[in-house]
Amino acid sequence: MHYQAPPFCEAKIVTCLAGAVWDVAVDLRTHSPTYLKWAAVRLTPDSDNALYIPAGCAHGFQSLVSDTALIYIHDGEYAPQADAGFSPVDPALNIKWPLGGRIMSQKDQNLPFIRDDFKGLKL
Repeated sequence: MHYQAPPFCEAKIVTCLAGAVWDVAVDLRTHSPTYLKWAAVRLTPDSDNALYIPAGCAHGFQSLVSDTALIYIHDGEYAPQADAGFSPVDPALNIKWPLGGRIMSQKDQNLPFIRDDFKGLKL
């Protein structure tokens, strides 16, 4: 699950051009009633849908078929110094991945779990 830390938080819209994905957002905004809750949607070209991810939310996806292509629209530039994330299989979040937690990138395999001392994002 990836996000950019303040002050570089960004909103994005994700849609699927080919294949299929399970697309997930986790709310990291401390002031939000959905703090540390997740929401997911299956994106496919045929469903003609997209997922809006507000600033202050982490994002991750699982490809459900081979040859999947996504497009992202961001409201800000990538700031490598603000790159942050946590494990998509963190038991504290209990995200329901359709294919389990298999085949993750090396980067995702090394992401930490959210700890009790995680203070969320204050925007």
